[in-house]
Amino acid sequence: MKQVLERIDAEPRLARRIAAAVCVAVAVARVVLALATPAPDLTPDGVGYDDAARRIIRDGYYAWVYAGDVVDRPAPNAMQLPGYPYFLAGVYGLAGGGSVPAQPLVSIVQAVLSALTLWGVFLLASRLGGSRAGVLAALLGAAYVPLWFSYRYVLTEDLFAALCVWTSVCVLTGLDATDGRRVSAFAMAGALAAAATYVRAASALWLVSAGVLLLLCDRAGRRQHLRDAAVVALVAAACLAPWWIRSAGIYGTFVPFNTLASTGALVAAHDDPEGLAADLASLHHGHLEPSEELAYNRQIAALARDRTREALAADGLSEVWRRARQLAISLFTYHPNPWNGFTGWGALVEAVHLGVLALAARGAWRFRHSAGMVVLLALPLALVGLHAATLAFSRYFLPMMPIVTAIAALGAVPAPRR
Repeated sequence: MKQVLERIDAEPRLARRIAAAVCVAVAVARVVLALATPAPDLTPDGVGYDDAARRIIRDGYYAWVYAGDVVDRPAPNAMQLPGYPYFLAGVYGLAGGGSVPAQPLVSIVQAVLSALTLWGVFLLASRLGGSRAGVLAALLGAAYVPLWFSYRYVLTEDLFAALCVWTSVCVLTGLDATDGRRVSAFAMAGALAAAATYVRAASALWLVSAGVLLLLCDRAGRRQHLRDAAVVALVAAACLAPWWIRSAGIYGTFVPFNTLASTGALVAAHDDPEGLAADLASLHHGHLEPSEELAYNRQIAALARDRTREALAADGLSEVWRRARQLAISLFTYHPNPWNGFTGWGALVEAVHLGVLALAARGAWRFRHSAGMVVLLALPLALVGLHAATLAFSRYFLPMMPIVTAIAALGAVPAPRR
């Protein structure tokens, strides 16, 4: 084994071949799994994405309708970001139009996408830790079981993870490049980051976190990092401008992302399902017209703040503990869990999940002086911070796991010499 690892270190081409073989094997296996096993039912969010994608093909415009709302032809809106519905519309269009079934078509496309994500994980670990780390990252990412199930769902996780990984690849490439190649790499990072923001608004927080962390951790390179950040920001803003212009035309004001962003805060403020159901019933609205959305979002935000204040006033320590416990459970358990518990196979997968997190902590510490590590850590830190303040589900942390597996692989190789 030692000789094999030394050969991989000495021959980067061999490492690329091994990683490519792993990625191809993963793609083929996941496509076969998608074709051979029953597809999971569409979740309520999945129904919304599927409906919005078919409306894009059928009617030529984007509008979001929540599952259960009945409306024949909704007005264009910005209730949710349009990135994933447009991705689905492209998939359906390639397959013949809006009448094709969502499954297993989406599973097949996302299986291939997940293999491309795995190749990006290989590149990230290779750039920081060498060929050995890259191969280990590819193998670890292939063995991380939850990613063998997430691509089966009509949800944003796989697309968002792929965009985050390849944005990080561009940033790390830019950090090692000079002149024109550096500008090109950061411009591409800006375009991919904008695409990720069209899928999930959390991408914007990630970008800000990465920039701030780089400026704090690498004071000697602050001027260059500011120039790089300006390139990313300008390209990202140019890519997001059509959405901003469209939303301003609909709502008469600047809407940076989507209009209904406070529901998660209300869910997180409740400890009992009955109280949450009562609050949601008091706000029940049916389908909202664009003129009603912003006011409704403000009502939800105000109610969430009231419920949080009430809980803190009644027993502040218990409320803080409840939120911390919810965050810890979401972070240290995996998604999805088809075994419905942590016995048997579920316990084994949970052990792998915790092992990956432990290795990632070791890798982050050993490579803590690397600017590339700062970039990689920004996404997990941004997601943990965001969901600590709002709503924490294990599914929300799944998009960071490809990058976490790259960091984990760095925990299994020698630390760089300073």
